[in-house]
Amino acid sequence: MSRLIVNADDYAYSEGVSRGILHAARDGIVTATGILSNSPHFASHARWLNGVSTLDVGVHLNLTFGTPVTEGMKATLRGLRHGCEDFCEDKFWTAIAILSGKLPLRVIEAEWDAQIRLCIDSRLPVQFLNSHEHLHALPSLFRLTRALAERNGVTHIRIPYAEWMVPLSTGSILRNAILQTMAFRIPADVKEKSPELLGIACSGKLNETYLFNRLTRLRPGKAYELMCHPGYFQPAEMT
Repeated sequence: MSRLIVNADDYAYSEGVSRGILHAARDGIVTATGILSNSPHFASHARWLNGVSTLDVGVHLNLTFGTPVTEGMKATLRGLRHGCEDFCEDKFWTAIAILSGKLPLRVIEAEWDAQIRLCIDSRLPVQFLNSHEHLHALPSLFRLTRALAERNGVTHIRIPYAEWMVPLSTGSILRNAILQTMAFRIPADVKEKSPELLGIACSGKLNETYLFNRLTRLRPGKAYELMCHPGYFQPAEMT
């Protein structure tokens, strides 16, 4: 028998997203969720998790959405973004800033540690780490994520793998090439202990055809994690 974790990303992104995840969890569909703890909704939405004991909770480490929680990150971004202290939503801009050293690892470490501590201090049982836009898979950030997991007693880290499924767009080819390169640098012993990640090929756009093709081919005795993004459509939240 294979084991499937259905992990909903972006808890606390908005009310519609959080309520959709909770609905799916109570119906037994979603079994885990990663929390954006720098969200302005975090404090109230974290309390909603108290009544859902079947849901595994993790931290969705973030460098590309909303406002940082540490003053050091805010100051660094103000210097890089002409006075704007919010995260840049362009993941490629952020990745280049990290790789070039303009966004120092010590600043990222303090920010991500603070994001994890917000969840722990809210009495949430943090069991895993992953990240918005999979930035933690960058080699330098993956080492940092492992250190933060050990420091905070967190057991699991998501390993994002490329999914080469047709049809392939230019964007999916670029994304898969980057993910495959990053996964190659992750130590083999870490990859062996981690579930195989599903959902990359249609991130944010899961459909029945994809689910049927992937879920009917799960191998016995292996663990899988299906990444998904449920939520209610609430027009007032959309731009």
